[in-house]
Amino acid sequence: MAALPLGVFSRTEQRVLQAIFKAIVDGDGCCVATLATLARASNTSRTTTRTAMARAVAIGLLEKTEHGSFGLGSQAGGGEGRRLASR
Repeated sequence: MAALPLGVFSRTEQRVLQAIFKAIVDGDGCCVATLATLARASNTSRTTTRTAMARAVAIGLLEKTEHGSFGLGSQAGGGEGRRLASR
């Protein structure tokens, strides 16, 4: 597994990722929370939430499925066996 680049995410973006990872755990491996819900859970704006999600997808930390849900990408140990679909 390749190392994640340091400093890619601001502290507020890290709160967004924490909210996403919590939603993934609570959702049995799938985050189907809305942008507004994630922004509220992380106490950030919708713009910051959107930016954090886009960066995480771009570096492979998260994987976005067809229906807009998020799962762990290959960088985070997801891999093929953890490919996630929305519910």
